[in-house]
Amino acid sequence: MPEMSPEAAAFNNSTFAHIFNEIAAMMELKGESPFKARAYRNASITFANLPEDLKELWREGRVEELPGVGKAISDKVNELMTTGHLRFYDRLVAEIPPSLIAVTEIPHVGPKTAMFLYKTLGIQGIADLQKAIDDGRLLTVPGIGERTIEGIKQGIVAIEKRSAEKRDLLGTALPIV
Repeated sequence: MPEMSPEAAAFNNSTFAHIFNEIAAMMELKGESPFKARAYRNASITFANLPEDLKELWREGRVEELPGVGKAISDKVNELMTTGHLRFYDRLVAEIPPSLIAVTEIPHVGPKTAMFLYKTLGIQGIADLQKAIDDGRLLTVPGIGERTIEGIKQGIVAIEKRSAEKRDLLGTALPIV
């Protein structure tokens, strides 16, 4: 069994869940295969809800036994464990700002719209989107009218309210309980 990197020693299940969830979101933003994106999202959910430490499963060579985890994802977990980094993730981050992921969580703004706004207006996050609404630039985007903008404004308010509430992942809370 290869040696675990010092960076990976600090990881927990939530760290893995977050990384694989971001990979899924960035793949969706790029318009890649929805099946591959779903595989990463499912792995993220599996990691978040694991009742045991993923690092321990890795040491025991049991990562591929997890539901929704095949060879490709298992190899990526192995790379994270041995190097503390994931080249695939780093390449995606170089192409797409992770802050753009938050934009896709707003109602009326899916991955295609978020990517279009990124390419046309340089919108990289919710703050950029709010500024584009405030200064009227969003109205210049084809296919986006007053009603859509009103829905986006309401969505931003809902997201800000939701982010003000603290939540823990089930995989983090269960061991504590």
